[in-house]
Amino acid sequence: FFFQKNRKFSRKGPAKIKYHRDGKDYSSPSRPSTLTEYDRECMKLNNMAITGIHDEEKFLEVANKCLSLSRKPSSKRMVYNTMIKGYIKWRNRDRALKIIEKMESLGIEFNSKTYGKLIALAAKIHDPEEAEFWEKRMNKAGFRTNIIQHTSFIKAFSSREKFSRVKRRVERVFETMRPDNHFFDEIMRAARRVGDMKQMEEWYMRHFEFN
Repeated sequence: FFFQKNRKFSRKGPAKIKYHRDGKDYSSPSRPSTLTEYDRECMKLNNMAITGIHDEEKFLEVANKCLSLSRKPSSKRMVYNTMIKGYIKWRNRDRALKIIEKMESLGIEFNSKTYGKLIALAAKIHDPEEAEFWEKRMNKAGFRTNIIQHTSFIKAFSSREKFSRVKRRVERVFETMRPDNHFFDEIMRAARRVGDMKQMEEWYMRHFEFN
């Protein structure tokens, strides 16, 4: 959604439209823009979250504008999720938790993306206990752990003493779902970090069973 898209229609339909990450709409001047002000501001906020928060005051200004334009709880949740994404990039746990507190005080329900971002943040700061805390809450809310979130856990279990937990997580994934290439890259990287070349080779061979 936030990366460049080209949409082509028949001659009777609207002209080709291009959306860019800078939030500007480069539609044909003969056609009105289909983007609302809310869309444009959210695109701007997401771009800031992806590239990193270089100016927190500006980041919060854009976020607050998005929230003021939000009409539904789901729209506000998307804004808060994007803010958490920005704080993941910044590795700022305290700011992210303040967003969570705000969502809870407003009665905004978390979705799988909210939990996924919190798990990713815990992985970034290498806190597997916090990642597991959010996973339990997510599962209790009815969301299953997906392969992206399992990959985040592998990153969280980065130290040598936690490698046994990496192995347990890997076996759980092998038994319940089809792992992707990113997951295999991460588990082989984890094995290499602790110098377990035998385990790394075994997982490398398992890769061919799924691909």
